[in-house]
Amino acid sequence: MMGEAVLSTDGGVTWHVASATGGFPNSLMLAAASSSVALASPAPETLSGALVRTTNGGSTWAVVLSGSSPSTVSWVGFSDPSRAYALLAGTLFESSDGGATWRPVVLKS
Repeated sequence: MMGEAVLSTDGGVTWHVASATGGFPNSLMLAAASSSVALASPAPETLSGALVRTTNGGSTWAVVLSGSSPSTVSWVGFSDPSRAYALLAGTLFESSDGGATWRPVVLKS
């Protein structure tokens, strides 16, 4: 069974499938920064990557964070529209450009 990301642009009155790239696994995590920018994991079945990003409300998706297995992203979220965080295989990653690029966070004791 495959899940689908759906999008409403009218407050939930109507909905449409947000991904033209194929179905998402049922374990989909979705974090939205705005009505057009969102992150999703695992990637749709047609893409290979740990984390994907859309900038057009889900019409298209691009891999922004690679990993050995798409299911290794255990959490993803935004703290504001530009700053995002993701946990991938035990490593915390941070983005300061809305999820377009990522860098590992170095934790100091």
